[in-house]
Amino acid sequence: MFDSAFISQKDLAALLEDKDLEIGSVIINHEDHDRIVYFLVDGSYLGDSIVEFEETENEFRPDSKPSRGSFFSRIRKSLFSILFGKQLIISITGSSQAGKTTLARYLATGKPLRLQDGTSLPTLGKSMREIRIGRSTVTLLDLGGQQDFWNLWQEAVSSSSFFIHLVDGSRTKDEEQIEALRHIAALTKSSNLNGIILVNKLDLYLTKECSEFLRRQDIESIAQQFGLHFPVLEVSLLEGIAYVGYGKNIEERNLADHLKSVLKKL
Repeated sequence: MFDSAFISQKDLAALLEDKDLEIGSVIINHEDHDRIVYFLVDGSYLGDSIVEFEETENEFRPDSKPSRGSFFSRIRKSLFSILFGKQLIISITGSSQAGKTTLARYLATGKPLRLQDGTSLPTLGKSMREIRIGRSTVTLLDLGGQQDFWNLWQEAVSSSSFFIHLVDGSRTKDEEQIEALRHIAALTKSSNLNGIILVNKLDLYLTKECSEFLRRQDIESIAQQFGLHFPVLEVSLLEGIAYVGYGKNIEERNLADHLKSVLKKL
């Protein structure tokens, strides 16, 4: 129990200024709040905090407008309804700033980035979220993207039910992302682990905020060279959208719904 100790945002920011310090966190989702526990890699306890949110509605009446909280609760339950009664561990990998923490938040809350509160700090080491929905428990492992932390991927991925690998499609000349694909390929080569690859930030390309983009076909080709034969999806975690098709035939779909259809096939 950690009810008596807390770490302030100021103290956490000061700790993060120490580049040699590795910090992890455990985020546990409850019905009306999230509990965040901070710790060092050696297990030393740093503190914890509670983030409260409005209680979601269980039912929707025809004469009432559903609250935003209840809407996101429905998205989350819909996404993980295929996991009913299961205990799953999902590892989220990728190079730094690809969107791993944003994806973990989206899977836990149903909120795309533009509706998420606060800013994301780089994951130092490993962060964990535990989601309980009915008899299902889903553990999300958000793994640090800096190369110094890639040695932590092996243990996490090998203990997972499946993995999700993130690529920032707007960083077309980032060799670290290619090396990250090569690294995850090496970790999964001798296992039967299933996974998917998400090419994030396609919204930047469609709105002409970037002139080049690593399209799905590009990533599929690179991944297959490394022996990664997993579904590749183009997405926007900012908007919560999956893009299906190519060129003028591209179709926008709700990301949670599309992920659910893909996960069913794994």
